[in-house]
Amino acid sequence: MIDAIPRQDPDPRSAFRPPELPLLVFTDLDGTLLDHHSYSFSAALPALERLRKARVPVIPVTSKTLAELAPLMRELDNAHPCIAENGGLIALPPGYFAALDRYPLQEGYRVIELSSNYANLVQTAARLRADHQYQFRGFSEMSDAELAACTGLSAAAATRARRRRCSEPLQWLDTAAAFAQFRQAVEAAGLQLVQGGRFWHLMGNCDKASAMQRLCEQYRAAGFQSFRTVALGDSPNDIPMLKAADIPVLIRRPDGDCLSLQTKRPAPCSALPGPGGWNQMMLQQLDAASAGKPQAAGEPQHG
Repeated sequence: MIDAIPRQDPDPRSAFRPPELPLLVFTDLDGTLLDHHSYSFSAALPALERLRKARVPVIPVTSKTLAELAPLMRELDNAHPCIAENGGLIALPPGYFAALDRYPLQEGYRVIELSSNYANLVQTAARLRADHQYQFRGFSEMSDAELAACTGLSAAAATRARRRRCSEPLQWLDTAAAFAQFRQAVEAAGLQLVQGGRFWHLMGNCDKASAMQRLCEQYRAAGFQSFRTVALGDSPNDIPMLKAADIPVLIRRPDGDCLSLQTKRPAPCSALPGPGGWNQMMLQQLDAASAGKPQAAGEPQHG
């Protein structure tokens, strides 16, 4: 668990310095900041550059592993934290929050695990399958080549995707009725199933929203008090994060559809899918924040 020690002033030992605009940006990756097919973020570069110049933290919140995120964070030139495995862990650059530098280094980050141990998840899945003959395949059972074939990842990227710490993606191969029984058994074991873009993720009782809120506590403890959170996403596993954000933003899917989100706050949907839509919506938020009026970017546009 992350310690939240109230501070009146920023810790001078920490690398984090409050940004010029009062925003924290939490973003899903696949289908949101990254193109659903090519995994490119090039269409979002104008907004990313403005965010970088304003020192606004852009915090990926994703089902990806930290092994996948670390090279992507370098490619993005992103020196801020990230949240991996659907909220199962928070990764901080060393020195970012000096008070948390006691946590172990993994993939070049200080890592705080919030979900169950990976070996326990795999064992639970195997036990339930043996007891009830459920049909599914987990990442732990796939070869790198098999995972690459069903995701479109390169072999090297598939290797990184299988280096998991606190969630097990499952490819469900059984009936809907069997899945309902499986989900009940998973919940009875104190775990949960989270729906991603391509897989169901078996993990402990945490999510993208709880990890986001824990990280917000640390920003406040580091002296960044008055900020608003922007969250961008396109999939069901983004819903808790979107609902918890001050400014939820929906990114249109490649098929033209948009996630349905029941919230009192306006949740606009981008006109464009993926990083093009991300860029469009984030530029609107930056314009509003620069004018001193961070707010939802227009009326909802449901696909």
